[in-house]
Amino acid sequence: MNIYKIYENKTGFTLLEIIVGTIVLLIGITCVSALILWARLVLRVSENKAKAMNVAFSKMEEYLAKSYSRIGTLDGKSPDADPNSIEKYSLGWLKEGLLFREKSLDTDKNPISWQVNVYQEYEGDNEKLPNPSSAPQEHKIIPIPYKKIEVIARYQEENPARQGTFFEKAVRLLAVVPYPALHAMHKERSQDKNVLAPYLKSPPTAQNHPEATLFSIDLGTVLVSETQYPSSIKAYETPKELLIIYNIGIKVENLGELFSNPSVNPGVYTLYTACYVDDKGPLPVVTRTPLLSQPLVNNVVALTGKDSLTVPQDGKPHKLQIKWWKDTDQGKISLRSANVIILAFEEQ
Repeated sequence: MNIYKIYENKTGFTLLEIIVGTIVLLIGITCVSALILWARLVLRVSENKAKAMNVAFSKMEEYLAKSYSRIGTLDGKSPDADPNSIEKYSLGWLKEGLLFREKSLDTDKNPISWQVNVYQEYEGDNEKLPNPSSAPQEHKIIPIPYKKIEVIARYQEENPARQGTFFEKAVRLLAVVPYPALHAMHKERSQDKNVLAPYLKSPPTAQNHPEATLFSIDLGTVLVSETQYPSSIKAYETPKELLIIYNIGIKVENLGELFSNPSVNPGVYTLYTACYVDDKGPLPVVTRTPLLSQPLVNNVVALTGKDSLTVPQDGKPHKLQIKWWKDTDQGKISLRSANVIILAFEEQ
């Protein structure tokens, strides 16, 4: 048997085929390797962007959690903020621009840097009226303030075209914080046996009988913004309507004196309370509480419409007083406790 005849019809790979196959294999390996490297780069970029986004969202949520009046003030800065990382700017009334800036300090341990900018802006422009100077008051626009928060988180991204080099990218978030339609204030007084309701033959005015004053409150903290009015007078951002709610607990002593006059029914002896704003008052409603039957006084007073509070012309903040008095010189009425809640709404 001729062994060469067995293989004479068998064919193998030629050198050219081996070379072509090797080239195709190398190209495939190169493409797969490049794809893997690109996937790793994309994953790293996504990871850095996600970290920057988390930082930006965290700072934005931190600022949005603050009250309107604290945003853009030193009182509203981050708890761990470095004094060197804060910039505060003073803006005049109705002036728009950068109000506050806080930023992270550059460190090697912090690959992501951030910056928070707070802007003061206004909605409503009287200059857009046909004749702004002569326009009727009812046609004029009240500029409503708002604050705009901008958070920028910067991170480094590797340059895919040149290995070992980086360029800076940033994530930017914006949020608008509207001027609150409601402001609130709460004041309390605890029990004090030395605070007594005086006997008065007629209702007091805002100016007289200071001994009848239970509360004397500067309304600036509930009505005035942190911006400065020209001539350094604090400005009311918008006209305000007020709702004043107060509760007074009383302690009646020396009850026997109330029965000293047999010709007068002691049940008619009355404790009065009333509100005064600036030089106005007493405002409705004046309460009348029988001394013998009701140890708690409640009242609600509203200032709306033409009584709304606007920028005081003399530059002094509006003042609220709550006074009490009784219509008999008998008995002793002392303070057990008292509180007042003031709600300020934008004028409707």
